[in-house]
Amino acid sequence: MINADVREIGANLNNSFKPSFNLKAVTNWSQLTPFEFWKELGNPKYVCAPMVDQSELAFRIICRKYGTDLTYTPMIHSVLFATQEKYRAQHLKDISLEEQPCFLQFCGHDPEMLLRSAKIVEDKTPCFDLNLGCPQGIAKRGYYGSFLLENTDLVLKILGYLSNNLKCGVSCKIRLFPDLSRTFDLVENLEKTGIKVLAVHGRTKEQNKESTGNADWKAIRKIKSILNIPVIANGGIECYEDVRRCFDATNCDAVMSAEKLLENPFFFSGINHNIDDVALEYLEIAKELNTDINQVRSHLYKLYYHACKLDMSYNHKLGITNTHDDFIALGEEIKEFRKNIPNEDKFGWYKRYRNSVANLKETNDKEQTCTEEFIYDFNSMFG
Repeated sequence: MINADVREIGANLNNSFKPSFNLKAVTNWSQLTPFEFWKELGNPKYVCAPMVDQSELAFRIICRKYGTDLTYTPMIHSVLFATQEKYRAQHLKDISLEEQPCFLQFCGHDPEMLLRSAKIVEDKTPCFDLNLGCPQGIAKRGYYGSFLLENTDLVLKILGYLSNNLKCGVSCKIRLFPDLSRTFDLVENLEKTGIKVLAVHGRTKEQNKESTGNADWKAIRKIKSILNIPVIANGGIECYEDVRRCFDATNCDAVMSAEKLLENPFFFSGINHNIDDVALEYLEIAKELNTDINQVRSHLYKLYYHACKLDMSYNHKLGITNTHDDFIALGEEIKEFRKNIPNEDKFGWYKRYRNSVANLKETNDKEQTCTEEFIYDFNSMFG
C-alpha cells in the first residue's frame, strides 16, 4: 500500500507526521506571482533535494517530521512516464496528496513529452520541476540535466511551453556554468519563461565526487540579486551552522540539502537526536508504505555507515537482508551495539571522500574495498 493515506500513517506512527498544507486550497498555481506562490507554500526555508531513488515518500516523511518544509520527488524520466504504464504507476504510487508541498522533478528534452507527463500530475503537486543539474553520464546520453542546460534556447522553449500550459507552477534546478557571466545571463532569461522558483546548485557539472570542491555562494547571491523570484540555494551545507551562514551569504529564500539529509534526516531540526532511533522510525514508515527494499537498503548504508566501519559484519547483514521486518530487527541490533556512543559520533558518510578515499587507495584490504562498494554513492546523481 505504497500510496496509503499519509494521515493514517502518521496516526499509526504515534502522530509522527502531521500534514499542514492543503494542496487543493489553490486551484490554479500557475496564476500566482512567484512570491504569492511561495507564500502559499508556507514560505519554506528548509528543502530536501531531489535524489535518484533516495527522496522517496518514506524518506520525505521522516525528513518532514524533523524540520524539512519542502520536498522533491526523485527524478522521473518524462518519456518513460508518458509512454510506459508500469513505470508511470510505480512513480504515481510515490506521490501523496498529503505529503505536501512536494515538487515533482522530471527530466527530458522533448517539450511535448514533458508536457504530456506534466498533464498527468498537474493536480498532484504545486510545482512541476525540470532537472537541469544532473551531471551523470546517463544524463549526457539522455540529453537532460546539466547537459541540456548547455542548449539555452531549447531550455527556454521547454520552460515557457510548460509555464503557459499547466495549472501547477513550473520550476527548475540548475548548476553553474564555469563562465559565471553566462550563468547570470541564463537566469535572467529563465525568469522570463514564467517559472515560479529557481533552485541553484552552486557548483558546475564538472564538480562531483572527489572533485566536488566548494559551493560558490557568492554566485548564488548574485543570482538572487538579479532575479525577482524565490531562489533556493544548494551546496556546501555540512553542519547546522552552515544553514544560517548560507542564508546570510546568499540572501536566498530557502536552503536545500541532499547528502547531509541522507546521513542525518533530522538535520534541519537543529536538534541532536539519536540517529538509531530516527533510522528505526524511517524503517517503520518504509514498512507501512511497502517501500522498495533496495531503496531502504541504500538509505541504511548511509544511516549506518559508522556502524559498518566499527563492525564489518554489518555490511554483510545489510547486503543480505531482504524484508522490512528483518531490517527493523537489524536496526534494533545496531542501536544496542552503539548505545554507549555519543549521538554526534555516529556519522561519517557525508565526509566519506575526505575521510576515506585516501586511505582506501592505500590499502589492499579486500573487505574494506567491498565496504566502499556496498555504500553506493548517489552524490553525482543529484540534480
